[in-house]
Amino acid sequence: MKHAHLLLILAVLCTTACKKDEIDLSSLTSNPFDAEYNGDPIFAMVDQETVEQTISGVVQQRLNVTVSVRSDLFPIATSYQVRAERGSTTQVFFLNAQDHDRFVVSVAGVSPGDVECWSLQLGNAGEFGGGNDVCGTAE
Repeated sequence: MKHAHLLLILAVLCTTACKKDEIDLSSLTSNPFDAEYNGDPIFAMVDQETVEQTISGVVQQRLNVTVSVRSDLFPIATSYQVRAERGSTTQVFFLNAQDHDRFVVSVAGVSPGDVECWSLQLGNAGEFGGGNDVCGTAE
């Protein structure tokens, strides 16, 4: 009988000591890899330039926008992807520490004063989370 009481007390202690609060998924908004991220902008335009290029004998202007990634917002250092969407065009960049957290998006056929924007999202392991838009203006 004494052992039964000890087992009962031990069982009660184990089940109450292991109780964990439920995680409210909607409150997980500080990790830029989460879809519901609502912190500081992850991406920022660093530089933009308009260059001439010739394609099939036709000279046209190309806008190149250099974008930096705020990897200081990451919970840990990691390799990652960036999905860049502009209209119906999507590009995916695979980046790591050797890339210095920068990449270039570009669009051809621009005229001076054209404003071009990309919707950027941060990703890891094929899933995409937080992001923001970055724009550049053709010269």
